[in-house]
Amino acid sequence: MRRVGLAVMAALATVAAGCSSADDPEVPGDVAGKTMVAEYATILRAADLGGPDELATCVASTVIDALGTDRVEAAGLTAADLADPEHAFEVQALVTDPDSLIAGLAECDGITEVILGEVGDEAPEVQRECVGAEITPELAGAFVASVLLYVEYSDEALESFGRIRECVDSE
Repeated sequence: MRRVGLAVMAALATVAAGCSSADDPEVPGDVAGKTMVAEYATILRAADLGGPDELATCVASTVIDALGTDRVEAAGLTAADLADPEHAFEVQALVTDPDSLIAGLAECDGITEVILGEVGDEAPEVQRECVGAEITPELAGAFVASVLLYVEYSDEALESFGRIRECVDSE
């Protein structure tokens, strides 16, 4: 069952993969913002996490928009630094409105389907149904915000993750 739990976590992290173009209309309007989104998405894709480009573009754009290109640059950080755990404290400090960030990530089309698709490959039907009943776009957004930006989980998200763990641990 530990493999299934790891598959769930890997699937949740998958939403961060992909690449964006500096000409993509979905990314923040300024050139620096577009460039940072493209660089950040490329770095995440290099981690070989997979995922559809549209979802990856949405996630990268939402993250950069929430942090603010100017604030990232003022902190002396680059797109590469955002993906580097050595800069966790600096990155976490840039998140001023975690609820808005999570809501933005939850709006990314396909965020839950990627998770459920991964779980489906590893888990028996009863576990897939149980996990599927718990996974919401908001929960997936919370997970991505935590993985990428070290945002703390709400009590509600922690309760949902506990129920997912019970699903995964059941046989």
